[in-house]
Amino acid sequence: MGLFSKKSQSYLGVDFGAASLKIVELANDIGRPKLITYGFCGGTPDITENNWAENKQKLATLLNHLVKQSHVTTRKVVTALPNFSVFSSIISVPPMSKSDFIKAVNWEAKKFVPMPLEEMMLDWKIIKNEDKAENKNNNQKVLVTAAPKDMVNRYVELFKLANLQLLSLETPVFAIRRSLVGNDKSTIMTADIGYTTTDINVIGRGIPVLNRSVNLGGKIVTQELSKRLGIDEDESENYKQDLSSLGDPVAIAMLSDVLKVIIQPLVNEIKYCFTLYANQGDNLGIEKIILTGGSSFLPQLADALSHELGVKIFVGDPWSRVIYPVDLKDHLNVIGPSFSVAIGLAMREIE
Repeated sequence: MGLFSKKSQSYLGVDFGAASLKIVELANDIGRPKLITYGFCGGTPDITENNWAENKQKLATLLNHLVKQSHVTTRKVVTALPNFSVFSSIISVPPMSKSDFIKAVNWEAKKFVPMPLEEMMLDWKIIKNEDKAENKNNNQKVLVTAAPKDMVNRYVELFKLANLQLLSLETPVFAIRRSLVGNDKSTIMTADIGYTTTDINVIGRGIPVLNRSVNLGGKIVTQELSKRLGIDEDESENYKQDLSSLGDPVAIAMLSDVLKVIIQPLVNEIKYCFTLYANQGDNLGIEKIILTGGSSFLPQLADALSHELGVKIFVGDPWSRVIYPVDLKDHLNVIGPSFSVAIGLAMREIE
């Protein structure tokens, strides 16, 4: 099994969040993904925490329960490693033998992987260069990805405990590219705003060229609401989620003020990523930003960020390329941002 392993005919996307678990099963309907089932479970242990020995059986049991409860019909799974645990870079190598190519990949990996390569699982994917004018030397562009063996082994062990067949591990940005970007070749930034972290990625010509994970998420909004309303964080989280659907003008006005605790730090991080991308020497500017993740639904967040950054920003719809029953449309639109990664993982098998 590799980070870019071969495709299979059956597919269940499984996305582990910091405190939640999302699954989506898709089928191939004449070349288009069709929704079979989906499920969500909150309050799950974090697979990245140090007390893995204590949590693995609990997490496997929760996963199994969710699979059964959601009436999943396949045992074959695609999942994603947490973005902060994966290191990647695009390198350029001239034509060479297979043995020299592997040596070159390992040599380049040492430059961007901050851990001994002996502790990492290394994989690579050759990127098709559609612009021959830019490649006069016939060099190959290669996306090199490295993940800690310890983290990979956790996922392998977990799915064995859950009696599920793990087909492939990849990074969330590839899943988001499938579900939100598709065949769009423009330069796009995505911001996956989760509960505790935000993953910011730049995708150019369909290829992830920059990724950054920061400790910034919807939790700080929940905590601020908790302080202002004098309620515990669980109640505050439920209240925050209800705001997007209830449309209470007074409550939304208060939330607009509370959002300041996340907007400015997020603006600063996005601007920093603009700079990092510009320093790569690519002349293509970022044309739009797509928000996703469970906290992207917050009312006025997209408009506020767009005003601060001067860039077109909108919340992505990961269901736009998926066939599903029309009577589920309103509900799926509400939960869509939370399921972007899970949908994209399942889509891998029919891409």
